[in-house]
Amino acid sequence: MLALESYKSAVTALAFSPDSGLLLTGSQKEGVRLWDESGEKVAEFPLGSLGPCHAVAWSPAGDSFAFADGRQFVTVRTGEPDFNATELAPKDSEVSGLAYLSDDLLAVGTGSRNLPAPGSVQLWDIPRKMIRPQIFREEQGVRALIAHPSTKSIAWIGGADLSVWPITKPDRQKFLGRQSVVNGKYVSMAFSSDGDLLAAGLDWSFTLYQLRTGKVIRTVRQHKGQVAAIAFSPDRRTLATGSWDETVRLWDLESGLEKACLNWKIGKITTLAYSPDGTRLAAGTLTGSILIWDAD
Repeated sequence: MLALESYKSAVTALAFSPDSGLLLTGSQKEGVRLWDESGEKVAEFPLGSLGPCHAVAWSPAGDSFAFADGRQFVTVRTGEPDFNATELAPKDSEVSGLAYLSDDLLAVGTGSRNLPAPGSVQLWDIPRKMIRPQIFREEQGVRALIAHPSTKSIAWIGGADLSVWPITKPDRQKFLGRQSVVNGKYVSMAFSSDGDLLAAGLDWSFTLYQLRTGKVIRTVRQHKGQVAAIAFSPDRRTLATGSWDETVRLWDLESGLEKACLNWKIGKITTLAYSPDGTRLAAGTLTGSILIWDAD
């Protein structure tokens, strides 16, 4: 197990590079850091004056990454000392989600992670620094956003609902957040490696959807706090869920049974990430701690 140098504020995002050699981490107040496999800090990017970092993302080729910096996002080419900041419109909305669909196309969500505020889902052509015409408006903003490059699909949480949009199709598919016993709001999500499954945290539970049919495979309510983070193992055999009950639970996807419950007293779990080679799993917390451990 590896414990990285802790932030003093909440860890908001984690992302391993496509070759699994680097880990990108984002914090609510202290910026973005890049770490190597040994836990050494490779680079640090302090945030500007526009607000917190709510998302980080790697391009599929791994030669660049992006992170949210308040009301703008920043793209960084690895190996280059300078980076290029691109400011988003509308200027009164924070960037709440980022995900690459290809090396040149970035899906961007705006709004607020915590409070209802108008926002949207936009597709940005990175080389041209311009937004594509189709934009989805969200009255309560976008809480989180993910993408699956192979299937060219985006999923996002807007208000209490979950939307999935293959960008080759004219419209999205919506899943309503009403089956919860608490308040019916999605708070986290993840695509399986093949893009056929979507797992979504709904308050204290998580639901597994098969996107090809639109059907619910199962809903599990075993955490004792908000399921704030979800990650699929690359081999699609395991689902990891992180909760405000301070545990990370591992689930067998075929049977739906719990394989392990990890409770290391590091605080409320805010984000999870599997390395693409499937060997490691990382967790970030509300208190600023980051742990990386062997997935086996």
